[in-house]
Amino acid sequence: MKLSDEKIRGKILVSTGIVFVLLLLVFLFTCYQLKERFFVREMQIRTQELQSHVDHALDRESAGLEVLLSLFQLNPQLKASLRSRDVVTLRRQVDPLFLMPQSGLALHHLCFYDHNFKSIYEQYGSANEPEVALVKSLLAESAAALKTVSAIELDSSGKVILLMAAPLVDENGLSGFALLGKEVNSLVSPGQDLAATLSAKSYVLLLNKKYLDREKWEEAVKMVGVVPQWEMLADVVVARQSLAKEIGIEAMAYLKSREAGDEAPRIKVAGRYFQVIAIPLFDGLEQEFGSFLIFVDIHDSVVRFQYAVSGVVAFCLILGAVLYLLTHVYSAKMEEKLAKFRQQLTAETRTRQEDLARFDIDTHQSREYLQNIIECIGDPIMVVDRKYQVVLANLSVRNLVRGDDPVELQMSCCSIFLPPEESDGCSALDGAAWDRICQIENCPAKQVFESKLPAEKVSVLKTRQGEMFTAEIMAWPVLDDYDEVEQVILVYHNISKQKQVEEKLRKLSRAVEQSPVSVVITDTNGMIEYVNPKFSEVTGYTFNEAVGQNPNLLKSGLQPFELYSELWKTISAGNEWRGELCNRKKDGTFYWEAVEISPIRNDRGEITHYLALKEDITKNKEREQELIKAKEEAEETSRLREQFITNMTHELRTPLNGILGMSSLLLNTELTAQQQKYLMMCQSSANALLRIINDLLDLARLKAQKLNIDELPFDLDFELDEMLAPFFLEAESKGVTLSKRMDPAVPTKLIGDPGRLRQIMVNLVNNAIKFTEQGLVEVEVRVGGDQDVALKHRLFICFIVRDTGIGIPKDKLTDIFDEFVQLDGSMTRRYGGTGIGLFFSKMLAESLGGRIWAESVENKGSIFYCSIPYGLQEAQADEEAGLIVDDGDHADVATSLPISAASVDAEAADGLLAGQGAFSAHKNILVAEDDFINRELIKELLGHAPWKITTTNDGQEAVDACRSMEFDLILLDIQMPRMDGLQATAAIRQLEQASGRHTPIIALTAHAKPGYRAECLAAGMDDYIAKPFNPEKLYAIINKYLALPLVDNHHTDDQSGQSAVVPDEVIIDSVVNLSMIKKSLHGNVEVLKRLVGHLLENYPDDMQTIAAIIESGDAAALNEKAHALKGILLNFGADNAAALAYSLEKMGTEQNLTEAKNTFKALEKEMALVQRFFNETNWF
Repeated sequence: MKLSDEKIRGKILVSTGIVFVLLLLVFLFTCYQLKERFFVREMQIRTQELQSHVDHALDRESAGLEVLLSLFQLNPQLKASLRSRDVVTLRRQVDPLFLMPQSGLALHHLCFYDHNFKSIYEQYGSANEPEVALVKSLLAESAAALKTVSAIELDSSGKVILLMAAPLVDENGLSGFALLGKEVNSLVSPGQDLAATLSAKSYVLLLNKKYLDREKWEEAVKMVGVVPQWEMLADVVVARQSLAKEIGIEAMAYLKSREAGDEAPRIKVAGRYFQVIAIPLFDGLEQEFGSFLIFVDIHDSVVRFQYAVSGVVAFCLILGAVLYLLTHVYSAKMEEKLAKFRQQLTAETRTRQEDLARFDIDTHQSREYLQNIIECIGDPIMVVDRKYQVVLANLSVRNLVRGDDPVELQMSCCSIFLPPEESDGCSALDGAAWDRICQIENCPAKQVFESKLPAEKVSVLKTRQGEMFTAEIMAWPVLDDYDEVEQVILVYHNISKQKQVEEKLRKLSRAVEQSPVSVVITDTNGMIEYVNPKFSEVTGYTFNEAVGQNPNLLKSGLQPFELYSELWKTISAGNEWRGELCNRKKDGTFYWEAVEISPIRNDRGEITHYLALKEDITKNKEREQELIKAKEEAEETSRLREQFITNMTHELRTPLNGILGMSSLLLNTELTAQQQKYLMMCQSSANALLRIINDLLDLARLKAQKLNIDELPFDLDFELDEMLAPFFLEAESKGVTLSKRMDPAVPTKLIGDPGRLRQIMVNLVNNAIKFTEQGLVEVEVRVGGDQDVALKHRLFICFIVRDTGIGIPKDKLTDIFDEFVQLDGSMTRRYGGTGIGLFFSKMLAESLGGRIWAESVENKGSIFYCSIPYGLQEAQADEEAGLIVDDGDHADVATSLPISAASVDAEAADGLLAGQGAFSAHKNILVAEDDFINRELIKELLGHAPWKITTTNDGQEAVDACRSMEFDLILLDIQMPRMDGLQATAAIRQLEQASGRHTPIIALTAHAKPGYRAECLAAGMDDYIAKPFNPEKLYAIINKYLALPLVDNHHTDDQSGQSAVVPDEVIIDSVVNLSMIKKSLHGNVEVLKRLVGHLLENYPDDMQTIAAIIESGDAAALNEKAHALKGILLNFGADNAAALAYSLEKMGTEQNLTEAKNTFKALEKEMALVQRFFNETNWF
């Protein structure tokens, strides 16, 4: 005990000493701060005195300048000279002021400026010119305030110049400015006056080096007898100084440390303290060009402060010793009292501990008993204190927190029903915090604490595991000795399943009550037990009227009894029945219902009720009848329209066929040039009418969405060349240049409908040539930019037709694609046309998945764009067609294919080029045609060949003829009396079944109905030719099956001994398409003769050039030369020769000349036939 008392006493004394020392340190620090504040205040006073001195010096220096400026402002002649910019007069007035040093002003600057700050007059003394920015700033300030303003400036030699500017105002306003400047000597040489004023030992004037010129400054310093020391300091130079000897060295050291950034406001020299005061100097642009440093002796003040502090410290030490002794005596007395109190406290503590131990035993036993009771209850039970902290919880509560004890974890009742991350701060909460986080509205625990009465609440809670349940919360208060609520007992009874059942029943009830269909529930005998409001709304029977009745009260009597019998039989067997019933409402109105009836079973699977769901479908039935009627009417309208189109096609094409055919035959007779011209014009008009009919029919098909779109592999380059061939001569005859340009990136092997492309391009090119009087028409092909994700396996090709024609007004660009629209009526009179070409092309392009648009500038030309998607051929090389010159059975088929490569059998070439195919003079051809003119036309076209032609008037006669003899080929018209072509074909095929013979049957039809070709082929025909047909088409189709002969006019059939004279036109169609050339030139034979002469004159040189290129192996040159020859041959309709030239062009493109020589030989022979035709036949 004694040792303990000594420790306590020692701690008291140490604590007292520490407190004393701390107080002493605080006192000393306070004294130091007071001293520093005194010094700072004193330095501020001295700084203000120095600044005042500088200001007074400037005022003295500026007084003379202000007087002179006032004289300028009062001088009207001077202001007049300034306003009129009379420099001579101005100079005469002010030069004496500058040139008279005895005036006492010692001016360095004398300048005058106009009101726009432009210099009128300038005179400078030994000082440099002032900085332009400073002058403008002074003038702007003077102009703004209309008063005299001043500023100082440091020139490069170290002189401080005072500048003053004053506005000169006359009766007309501001006429200009006067600017004066002089050196301020009193500022840079304050002498002893400044030091005396500030009670300072020394001062230093520093100037910034960046504003000085070293040579000028050193020269100026030397003039006053001072040795310049430019390198002594880094950024500044010492301009003036009055440093005492005893502080000179220390002051220089201070200046160097100040430049290095280690600035100390106080220095010690020879045992004495000096305070440093710095006064910055700024010019008119607020740039610091230097500063004054004043060294003030403060040694006496510092020493006095040190003496005062030493006395205070000594006094405090004595006082501390006295306090220590007093504390030691007082602590001894306190220790005696403390010992007595400790003894009393120990005895009382021992008694209390014994009482507490007995109480703990009783409490523990009570707690265990209560805990055992609570643990046996299945509902969560907990007891919370006023901080809502759990002080008791049963097993169900611990299960909610995964076995943790909420009492040990000091959890609140709320945290048990929150996720762990949200419950960390919920262990002990006051009432306000509980209001913020409690998820139970009107929490029962809170109600009990407030009202002291039991409370109940039903709430949806969420456990820490995220499980939701509905609980009935019951809370009872636990009161203390003062009747205050100390704790609350909470019981959470889970009623989730009960609530779920109740909610399901409510949902089912609402669903049935609010159902949009009628709901009927009957017993097993069919008696109604329940109907929903929709049933009453539909039928008109109320709930009370329907219950207890049989659903038969709704029977309409319009449906058979068997239907209801089947219904009852189905549901009685436990199956579901669906159907439509025609019922009757309470008011007698009939209506239709879609009914579903299902059995309802109990837990044992027994049927207890039937459920019927019924939907009113009366309006649907009415709409269905209307749709059926509308569909029938639409189908009938479509059928009548199609029948009309079919009949009109036949009626229009049949006479056109006669007109075109007979005029073609007449052209081959000996006619005068005028007659031939008239016939060509007749043919041109008939062809124009045929094109109009075709466009109108195709337009009708497009509108009916019945236009056939083929997906065929084709060569784009070849198709374009063939399409453009007829237009080259037409363009040349008008003096228009027609050209084609294809981007190398465009693939030529495509899959699509080349015929539809030809229709579009013919319309666009024909319009371009028609509306272009001179200039050019260019067709460009490139890869389009309209790629679509939905067409990722197809490539858009953009076709561009440019012309330099009449153009289209901007406001008409969209109208030209409308049906039957032209720019104005004069277009029809001048250029012709129906106005459907562009409309048809637009619809056709859109049906192909593309689009057409145009750009145009009136009187300069137009550009039409057509972008269409095409598929790409996968193996282009394998799929290219070839020219196979062979004497085999299929040589006639091979010659009808497009040619992109050639394989020539040398032994068979002569036979093929001399006569196409194996010719037999004993072919029998049957022609069945009911129209007299068309029948005579076909006889005339085929009569010159050594064939036997048999004609009949209808299909029945054709079948009878086939019974009596065999034919090698049959031409059948489709629409004939008694028996049409399709019926006749079926009968002929029936006759051929016995013999196994198959005679080629070619359909001759004027029908334009979509899919008619397929219909003919499906009926057993072999091919199809549409009316009106030209002789070339007829010869080509017959050549496909019988091999049409190609001989000259003087050939004699050795077998018959008779002259088999074949018409010139037959030879023409095999070598030169003369009809196409005449059509393109509108019968202008003279132009044709000139072009033929040019061809015959130049083609031998072209052939020699190509032969030399092949020998040299120059693929690029072959491509270029063959392409040019191909275009020339296409212009003359020499399709076979052009195809061979095209093959050579492709070989050059692909740089594969393996078969070039063989193809060239075939080309030579074909060109010989072309030359022979033009030289030996009466083609003109």
